[in-house]
Amino acid sequence: MTLSLYSGLPKIDDYQQLLQSYLFKSMESFSNEFVRSQSACLKGYRMKWVADPLHQWSRQWEYPFVFSRISEFAGNAGQRLNILDAGSGVTFFPFFLSSRFSHAAISCCDYDETLDEVYRRLNVHLPAPAKFVPGDLRHLPFQNNAFDILYCVSVLEHTDAYQTIVSEFRRVLKEGGMLIVTFDISVDGEADIPPEKAEELLEILYQHFPRSKKVAYANLGKKVHERDLVTTHFIRKINPSLLPWKYPLLTAIKPLVKLRLPKALYRNLTFYCHSFNY
Repeated sequence: MTLSLYSGLPKIDDYQQLLQSYLFKSMESFSNEFVRSQSACLKGYRMKWVADPLHQWSRQWEYPFVFSRISEFAGNAGQRLNILDAGSGVTFFPFFLSSRFSHAAISCCDYDETLDEVYRRLNVHLPAPAKFVPGDLRHLPFQNNAFDILYCVSVLEHTDAYQTIVSEFRRVLKEGGMLIVTFDISVDGEADIPPEKAEELLEILYQHFPRSKKVAYANLGKKVHERDLVTTHFIRKINPSLLPWKYPLLTAIKPLVKLRLPKALYRNLTFYCHSFNY
């Protein structure tokens, strides 16, 4: 059966098939070695996020999805590529890309200026480097038309400045370039991004990137309830270690700040992936 990493909401059968694929296994091998060999460099950063980003519920699909889109673009490009990881944090992924695409220059951008030192140490030890530039996605510190590809993995659900950020994405992309975006969607609307906001975000993306092939995104409020989709409730049943919430009670307490009672200890999320042509 041919592996298909399609745009939109991922289905359970396809997600499970991906985990058995050569693509995922090779990415996993690189990630495992990265986490093992760079544990000293990553020690402080692990307190901010997770120790092993690939083995997170949605990213097991998101990273291969981004890689597949970059591979397609690189196969047609035939020249040096400038690639930006927008809202990068620190993960194995830009280094994986650098190791697979010798003709690509990978830049990483994140608002956390302390990551500069982490990247400096990683680049000393790793043969395939990734350049770090601190910056806010609302005001990217790059010139116009600087990148052939920009990808943004599970970041936009943490902001509501969609119009500003997407405008910046388009500004720094070259004409003919590609934007690859993934983001969480809250199935019950209790977390970010609720389905109606996801539709708003996608509409903004298509307005800025009108050459893109459209994938139906209307009625997401209904579609996110389809039983065959990958959700955090599904992941909790098969492998709860892939979920980032070690303390679900704290997650449930957060809505109380807004005087709302939480519906469940665990958020029920799915996620959306798409690439846009400029």
